[in-house]
This record gives sequence, C-alpha cells and structure tokens, in this order.
Amino acid sequence: SPSLTDDMRAASQRCRVFCTTLLLTAVVECTVKAPLPESTIAFELVRTLEGNGFQRNLSTLITATGTTTATATGATTATVGQQLDCRVALVQLLPAAVFIDDLRINSMGVGPPPAAVTWFSPQRVEAIAEHAAAQTVVLFTTVHNGVGAVWLTVHTRYHRAVPTGGVVPPIPIDPPRVFLDCSGNAGSIPTACTAEAADLHGCTAALAAHWVDEGVVGEPVRLAGIARGNTDHVRAIVIVTVVCVLTATLWVAAGIRDAPTLATATSKKRA
Repeated sequence: SPSLTDDMRAASQRCRVFCTTLLLTAVVECTVKAPLPESTIAFELVRTLEGNGFQRNLSTLITATGTTTATATGATTATVGQQLDCRVALVQLLPAAVFIDDLRINSMGVGPPPAAVTWFSPQRVEAIAEHAAAQTVVLFTTVHNGVGAVWLTVHTRYHRAVPTGGVVPPIPIDPPRVFLDCSGNAGSIPTACTAEAADLHGCTAALAAHWVDEGVVGEPVRLAGIARGNTDHVRAIVIVTVVCVLTATLWVAAGIRDAPTLATATSKKRA
C-alpha cells in the first residue's frame, strides 16, 4: 500500500542519516586521536677508543639535524633540514673488562663541559675482569648547531694470568641507548639520574617519559691491546722472592748468632 511504502522510505532515510553520522564521528575521532610521528630526527653517533695501557678514552661524536615540532604526547620531534640544539643522554653498558669510579672521574673524568656522567652499581676496583660485573653509566651532553661530542675515561682491569701470557682478545663495547630533548626547554637532568639517587630503572623511565627515545644507535667498538700475565713469569718471581727471603733470613740469623762474640771481643779490646 502507499502508506507502507512511505514508511519504508522514511525508515531507509533515517538509517542512511544515522549511518552517515556514525561514520563522520568515527573519522573525526580517529583524526583527533591519531598521534603525530614520534621522531624524524636525523641522528648519528661515531665512537672511537683512544689511548693504550690501562686508561682509555671512549669518545663519541654526535650529529643531529631536523626542525623541531610538538607531538601529541608533548615530546619533541623534527623533520630533516635544520641543525638542532639538543640535550643528549647516552645509556652505556660497560663490559666487566673496564670500569669507572670516583677517583678516575674526579681526576680524568668526562668532558667537554657541560658533560656529566652518572654510574650505577658500586664496583670492586681491585677485582680482575673474570670476577667483576658489567657497569651501566649514563652520559649527559649537549648538541649545538647539530654537532656535539663527549668523552669518558675508563680504566681497564687486570685479567687472569695464563701459561702463555699474551694479549686478551678484543672486547666489544656495545653501542648506547640514546635519548634526545630538542625542545629548547632548559632544565636539569631527571632526579633519578643524579649521582645522589643513582636509580637506573627510575632514570631510564624518566628519560623515556620526557625525552625522545632513539633506541640503540651505532656500532660496537672493540677494546684491544690488554696484556695478560704469564704464569711462567709468576713462578719465576715466586722462586726469586723465596730465595731472597731465605738469604735475608740466614743473614739476619748469622748476625744474631755472632752478636755475643762481637760484643765480647769489643769489651776485651777496650780493657
């Protein structure tokens, strides 16, 4: 009937309006909530190990280019093209073969200013590499006009002596995890990352929450040229030491034995 046909047309029209409204709402909602790209910064690390013997400098050259823009989460991103001014945090795992401590940081340390370093887990300075643990450090530095650099002085550990002696095989130092803050907002490093707090989990969590996490950047560098003691030399040193101690002991004992005789001879001579 005409009445039924009109009702069906009206229902169909209402259905189309409802579906169109739902579709537009979904598109608008997705557009509003869609996050902007998290990072388009062109970032590069070039690392080298300098020096020889028991003190080495781990040097890092940093380049960063882009144009800063704000993301939906408040972090900072960039598009390639502009030299950036950024704060940089390098979370570096040092193998057991090397370490840093208060003495070496205060005397040789980290640079250039305003670079700073925080390290976690106390180290046994006297431990050989086979009995030591890896150590995590966080290096803070800056990039100005797209370029920055930082170096850290580390101390190599002794290794267990072997019969043949020789040199320890090259030891890899893995690349660091990199965090960037290119927002231009000056501020102090996270409290958990300070030497007073030294909370590694809290430090990385704070950096991940407020800085851009670039992930692990770069290639491993290899620590080479660490001498290993020769156990044959150790035996020779022990033998020479024992002979010297025995000789000195006999010489002292002979002196003590002859002391009364010398005293009696001296008294008779005076008389």
